[in-house]
Amino acid sequence: MDLSASITPVIAIYNVPDANFGEFNPAAVDANFAEKIVLSRSFCVYTNAQGYSIEVDSDFSDGDNFYMVGNAGFDEIRYSVDVLSNDYTGPANGFQKTARSLDIFPGDVVGTIPYYADGYIDNACGTVDGTENNIELRISMDPNFLTQEIAPDDYRDTLRITARAFLGEFGG
Repeated sequence: MDLSASITPVIAIYNVPDANFGEFNPAAVDANFAEKIVLSRSFCVYTNAQGYSIEVDSDFSDGDNFYMVGNAGFDEIRYSVDVLSNDYTGPANGFQKTARSLDIFPGDVVGTIPYYADGYIDNACGTVDGTENNIELRISMDPNFLTQEIAPDDYRDTLRITARAFLGEFGG
């Protein structure tokens, strides 16, 4: 008697928060900001596979840049996205951040991110010490761009985050 079973790959994204840069006065931005304005948001990717990839795209991107567009539809604010992973390195060192891809293009696939189930007690990135999300997006704006003649408005975009499990050999 032959006996067999197949397990299908599972992948899920949990704990994705919204991000808001807040309100800016262009005159104050010029005087107070010398570097990029950065928001960091972390979330959990669970898979039963050995690894996964992440793709980030948005409603208002042109293939080269991400943009927030004003409600009036006339002006846009360019921003960039970095992808980091929070990898489990073992009981002695815990989780360590690794830069996976900096200043990605819309639609880029950031691949070969290993999944370390050993560090978790559930499939939503729970650990004995609390939640330890394994992906971080750093979203940044150049303050020099904000000092240009940008119309007063509320600017927005929607990031689409897609995770794909690796099927078969890791890295394949």
